[in-house]
Amino acid sequence: MKIALHGSYFGRNFGDTLIIKIVNNWLNECGEHEVVLPFVSSEDEAMEIGSRKINENEWQDIDCVVFAGGGYFGEPNSSFLKKNKWYIRNWKRHLSWSKKIVTKKKIIIGIGIGPLSNTFFRKKVFSFLKKFEKVIVRDQESFFFLKSNAYEPSNLILGADIACSLGVNNIINLSEIHKTNKIALHLPIVGNEVMTKFSSVLNFLYEYEGLEIIRDIPVKGN
Repeated sequence: MKIALHGSYFGRNFGDTLIIKIVNNWLNECGEHEVVLPFVSSEDEAMEIGSRKINENEWQDIDCVVFAGGGYFGEPNSSFLKKNKWYIRNWKRHLSWSKKIVTKKKIIIGIGIGPLSNTFFRKKVFSFLKKFEKVIVRDQESFFFLKSNAYEPSNLILGADIACSLGVNNIINLSEIHKTNKIALHLPIVGNEVMTKFSSVLNFLYEYEGLEIIRDIPVKGN
């Protein structure tokens, strides 16, 4: 079996890459099959996720399509112009090629959905989701957004963010890191408000000389 894994893998954002890698690992643990990445942005991203990018002529061999979690079906809180650019970009990335997978088995895991103020895009997303065997949303906001917009098929399931699946065995002991490596603290936006909220975390980490705060979004957006 060949499984196409899709997600927000266009900008090598740490969080998005992590989520897709977790799903990639799950699929590889399920049995003997090949997981491929149809539209991944680069070979580096594909290597970090752990699978390979496929060519156009390989679509006919795909048996199943899995959409990994992410916020690519929820518009940003930004200006009218930026929102419309977001809609066009995400239409191209996540919906324009959907006819390729009409006959394939499909599941979406840990997705965030809404808000979607653009009527055309919202209808296309809802129509697309109805073709999936399972639609597992990552939070109550997404679940209630779909419900409030009259989306109530039997395939809708309230789940959780995929990153919450990481257990104790996936977390490296800080004392072991300190012996050989630096610690990179990943924050979405480094500002006064964020720094205040994370003050207790920072106080805990300041004892490690190798602490660095990084920004990891070379390409903005999902």
